[in-house]
Amino acid sequence: MIENSPKGTQILFMKLLIHLAEIDGKISKEEEKIVSKFSRTLNIPWKDLNHKWELPKILKGITDSNGKIYFIVELTRLAYSDGTYDNLEKDTILKIAEKIDISEEKSLEIENWVKKEFALKKEFSDLLKNDIYGTSNN
Repeated sequence: MIENSPKGTQILFMKLLIHLAEIDGKISKEEEKIVSKFSRTLNIPWKDLNHKWELPKILKGITDSNGKIYFIVELTRLAYSDGTYDNLEKDTILKIAEKIDISEEKSLEIENWVKKEFALKKEFSDLLKNDIYGTSNN
């Protein structure tokens, strides 16, 4: 979806990802993998982006309603990627959602959906660790 957006929107998206990844003072390996994946996909070298920007300026550029939902989904996925979803990340996502006119209810709905997605991925991973007879494939 973001791949088909205008370059300016893609840059805004990258800035939001980086902003959230850096919110706790460090970027985890998992967060860096996600940011790097989008960086390659969008052909935007994220380490070259100026990391000194104001969040309100970034959010002003997000106008497409489906794009807004997509941004919140991806930010929530990023926040969950390192296995922790702390209050700082959650509050930041809720503030971003509010500023782009996504209700807290919708944000929490997205959060629950992402939790389910991660649970299903773990369940599938666990399933792959066992063969059809339930014995370990390690």
